[in-house]
Amino acid sequence: MKNLIYYPTFEPKNDNWLKYALIYVDNFSPIIPKNGEKKLSETFIKIKEETDVVKIIDPQYEQASLASLDTIKELETVENYPDFYRDIFDVPNIIRKFKDRDNWNYEIFNEKYNASFHEELITREYACESPNGIITSPQLAQLFMTFLASRIAQSGSANPITDSKKFDMLSMSIFKKNNNSSDKIQDLAKTIIKAKLPKNLEEIPIEKFIEFRKNEQVKELRVSFNRSLNDFYKSLEDDKNPNEFIKSLEEYEKSFSKEIILFFAAASVITIDSVTSIFSEEKIEILKNLAKSFSIIKSVASLKKSYKDDSEKIKARKFLTEISNIQHY
Repeated sequence: MKNLIYYPTFEPKNDNWLKYALIYVDNFSPIIPKNGEKKLSETFIKIKEETDVVKIIDPQYEQASLASLDTIKELETVENYPDFYRDIFDVPNIIRKFKDRDNWNYEIFNEKYNASFHEELITREYACESPNGIITSPQLAQLFMTFLASRIAQSGSANPITDSKKFDMLSMSIFKKNNNSSDKIQDLAKTIIKAKLPKNLEEIPIEKFIEFRKNEQVKELRVSFNRSLNDFYKSLEDDKNPNEFIKSLEEYEKSFSKEIILFFAAASVITIDSVTSIFSEEKIEILKNLAKSFSIIKSVASLKKSYKDDSEKIKARKFLTEISNIQHY
């Protein structure tokens, strides 16, 4: 899991998201102009300096200009059809929210947008000037940062990623698309790892995850773990029809030709509900019926070509074992 453009803030506000990232994300890139690094917390600076998970990206002028134009165009649609955005922003009157000065608590640094964007927001009374750029409503900032992350991702063959469900929903609404395979892989990886952690994430200090991340022996195992997940989805996307895959589950008593038993051997324990999102809704009941026979599937089903070789499987399994022992690091 690499080439991830993190947004909307300089650093994740969700500590659990950051802890998961330290475990299994190869790296992610928050959008931080040079002038913004002074705003980083001591903990995030420590993570940036001592690990390889954070790769700060400074927005380029062209990216900032395109995102500015995208946002202004979208604002015109919002102003013409405000009711359409009621559910998207989860507010009854989005224009009123844009103009409510008591609601202005989000600062956007001027390196992230162009002069026209600045002037437009001031003129429309959607923002006011600040020492670093403008201060505006979280809803408008949400809109702008969604476009900026998308523009940066497009120019670098990357994927936007956020720790905010609201931003995720806005992105899907604007770009009219469902979660891509990268999103599904992240969700599946998180499910697997959550099953292996010895206690709730809240109970483990962030320093333990930093130490875990710095362990050089774990790095190769993490890479294999991520590669295995990618290979699994690639096998489905390239030449395997998910419906055919499910059909083989229906006929599991007749044939195990698809080798539908283990994804990571016995390395992880995942309930059937955690994997049903991979498949079409009409087939979910089939999986649940299988669950009655197996009670708990110890891992996600895999196809024959999901792994390059047995060593990949071993490394992935060892990686999950290391996660189980994370409290000892």
